[in-house]
Amino acid sequence: MAKTYRLRDEAVEALQSKRIKMIVETKEDVKESDLLGALLWKHLSNLSAQDIKAYKEAVLGRD
Repeated sequence: MAKTYRLRDEAVEALQSKRIKMIVETKEDVKESDLLGALLWKHLSNLSAQDIKAYKEAVLGRD
């Protein structure tokens, strides 16, 4: 099941930049959805509640 999520502008810019670098490196098209999928696959299992709290404080400016 696919689900749509909103990303912050900074994340979109970082994703686009990484995509361009990977296209230049591999000489093949790399989809943004593949980048996000790989990121989640590689790091989601290591994410902690402390990481989420730190993200909310540092990036979102809230507790």
